[in-house]
Amino acid sequence: MTGATNRNARMRQRWLTLLLPGILCLGAACALMSKPVTLAPVGPDPYGRPTSGPMGFLEVYTTVKCYPYDRQWYYAHTAYGVYGPDDKRVKSVGNDVYMYVVEPEVVDLPPGWYSIVGWADGNILVRVPVLIEAGRLTQVNLETKGKASFTGPGTNNLVRMDDGRIVGWPADRAASPPAQPAAGP
Repeated sequence: MTGATNRNARMRQRWLTLLLPGILCLGAACALMSKPVTLAPVGPDPYGRPTSGPMGFLEVYTTVKCYPYDRQWYYAHTAYGVYGPDDKRVKSVGNDVYMYVVEPEVVDLPPGWYSIVGWADGNILVRVPVLIEAGRLTQVNLETKGKASFTGPGTNNLVRMDDGRIVGWPADRAASPPAQPAAGP
């Protein structure tokens, strides 16, 4: 009877040895799949020069990462998603203009309300409601050293992250964004 008990104890120990790392990895994966932090709505620069045309423009300065390519390394802004009012993905943006130019991609969109989900510096996943107006550029700055320009009167009312970083111009309060669904990206 003692031999069978020892064998069962060893079998349980082997199973625990095999299962424990898997359980820990699963727990870590769940922790990494965090819900994005939702920020205040961002709109176009009220002092920017409008262009003619039916489309609006979006430029998002997401965090910059280093990528390998052909035995070299280059830096580029991380990709982000654009979601419509119904929370369905409208566009996936690679956010990489050219391999050796660290500038975000400017995307044209029909006027309206959207949400972008992307990475800010510090590995923070954020959701930002954005207002796109015809002929206007909406800039969202999610990186610490973003080149987006926010100058002019009213700069004390800019949308900011919790740590004080400027994200963008506030969207027109008269045109409020649609309610966001509770689900993540």
